[in-house]
Amino acid sequence: KILKGKKIMLVLDDLWAWSETFEYWNLLCKPFSSAAKKSRIVVTTRSHHVATNVHANYTHTLQPLSLGDCWRLIEELPQGVKKQDLNREFGILAEKVLPKCKGLPLAAKAFGKLLWSDIEVGYWKRILTSKIWTAPINETNILSVLRVSYYYLPPHLKRCFAYCSIFPKGYAFDKETVVLFWMAEGLLQQDASTYLRMEDVGDGYFSELVSRSLFQRDSRTSKFIMNDLINELAQFAAGEFCFKYENQIEGITGRTRHLSYLRDQYSGETNKFEEVGDAKFLRTFLPLSLEDPSPSCSLNNTVSNKLLPKLTCLRLLSLSHYCIMTLPSDIFKSMRHVRYLDLSKTNLKRLPTSVCFLYNLQTLLLSHCPDLIQLDKAICNLIRLEHLGLTETGLKQMPKHFGRLKRLQTLTTFVVGAGKGVTISELKDLTELRGKLTILELHRVGDIKDAEQANLESKTHLKEIDFTWRAEHIITDDVSARPNEVEIFEKLRPPSQIEELTIRRYYGNRFPAWMSDRSFSSIVQLSLTECKKCMILPYLGRLSGLKVLYISKMRAVTSIGSEFYTSHPESLDQDQQPFRSLETLTFGDMPNWKEWVNVEVYRGTLFPKLQELFIVRCPQLASELPGCFPSLVSLKIYHSESLVFNQDSEKFPKLEPLN
Repeated sequence: KILKGKKIMLVLDDLWAWSETFEYWNLLCKPFSSAAKKSRIVVTTRSHHVATNVHANYTHTLQPLSLGDCWRLIEELPQGVKKQDLNREFGILAEKVLPKCKGLPLAAKAFGKLLWSDIEVGYWKRILTSKIWTAPINETNILSVLRVSYYYLPPHLKRCFAYCSIFPKGYAFDKETVVLFWMAEGLLQQDASTYLRMEDVGDGYFSELVSRSLFQRDSRTSKFIMNDLINELAQFAAGEFCFKYENQIEGITGRTRHLSYLRDQYSGETNKFEEVGDAKFLRTFLPLSLEDPSPSCSLNNTVSNKLLPKLTCLRLLSLSHYCIMTLPSDIFKSMRHVRYLDLSKTNLKRLPTSVCFLYNLQTLLLSHCPDLIQLDKAICNLIRLEHLGLTETGLKQMPKHFGRLKRLQTLTTFVVGAGKGVTISELKDLTELRGKLTILELHRVGDIKDAEQANLESKTHLKEIDFTWRAEHIITDDVSARPNEVEIFEKLRPPSQIEELTIRRYYGNRFPAWMSDRSFSSIVQLSLTECKKCMILPYLGRLSGLKVLYISKMRAVTSIGSEFYTSHPESLDQDQQPFRSLETLTFGDMPNWKEWVNVEVYRGTLFPKLQELFIVRCPQLASELPGCFPSLVSLKIYHSESLVFNQDSEKFPKLEPLN
């Protein structure tokens, strides 16, 4: 009905598996039968079989690139290389290079990256005379130019690239996860002279593979993909060592070390995994999904009870997205080598007791396990643990002696215990924490000394901190602040290097002084939510790097005045210009906010770079918007009927006229 009579164009890019598609083709086309006459469906494919079966009115076959076009791709010089650095002999060698690319852009780019990695004539000659050009292909159709690109990779990159053959074609992967995979498999080589973390070494490897066009950014997400030809090259490189189930169950041998499969295709089927038991030296067991978000699936009990305990050489095990509530208590007892364990997005209520045998565990992912309410204290014996994912679990508190995990670098969530439970002081020695840390149930911190011992300020690698008091579903208006609430928060001063700060449901009647400290110039994003006792907003104008500010559900705030911009309004000058970097400002759900006071600035304006302003559900705000907004291009006001707004071209020079 929606498409009837309308002229449409539908583009289906890279349709290639007709055997899996034909049964859906007529179903797909049916809604378009009522569209206007000049409607079009455009299909791109590498298969003549597909082109024939879609009954195309017109087929255009792309021809290989000309030698000249191939050379234009190859000669894209990397940074640091200049044409004057090249002598005439490079031109002669280039003529020999071009035919080897077979007119394919991908081959030309990959080969170009290989050649420009060394501009010595001897290096080029060695590549062009290499025996790999005439080596047998072992029943694959991998272009020789791509095989050469792989052949001349450094050994450490060869191993990492070949490992990625476990990813199915079209699978999007993120850099951080792949680096942790490599780390678990022992594929990273640490240089003692550089003192780099293994994660940083892996980051360098990954960037190098991107620079050689073996990994490409996915245009739809922030992840990466491998072109199908590159994926085939990785399979060629991995040989029998990597195997992925793709519509076939034969192929696993005694030499197979790494296994992946599409979770939704093999859910609950025991016979599909019978051969896996023969791969006694398997190191990777990795279910994946091409869908996003990935659906949950059921796991056959035979897999968890009989198959997995036999795989005693596993280093990487994932059971993520499976609807499992329990696992055998001894499932991990024989898996002493596991470095990476992903149990995220399952229905587990508690971990098997045998997890304490995983002495080599580096990464443990338990995020999005809402039924997981407790971690056994034995987990604190896993002293090699570096990455612990606990986002959105049902945990009531951290296990006792949690502070023993001194090598932790990633800790997504820390839950403060109640009464005599685990205190926030357990964070004291976790000085390697980095990335984002969320601290929940802060209303349970009863002792100023515990807050001070947490020593958050020393965790200089942290970039994001989320301070959250009581859970949202149990907070009420009659919650009373403790006498030392503000003092406790003062002692939870974060490191000055943080870039994002979130404060939720804070009980105190004023914010700590450190929030207005000039040293927090690195803060780019700040969020204040449901701090119901605070009547005055903190002095945030001093945060020179702040770009995004979100303030919501601050019910005690009735007026926003000079205290928001500066501590000394009488001395505002260019050097103290408030909010000099702010680009986005949001006020939401402020039922008692009535006044937004203007403050005169000696030079300049209050919000010189503000581009977006949102005022949502602020029904009593009756004043005009303060000052001038020279950069404002987007103003959105919802359910704030009392707000006085006059669109003065001098105050809003870049704002489009409002209706």
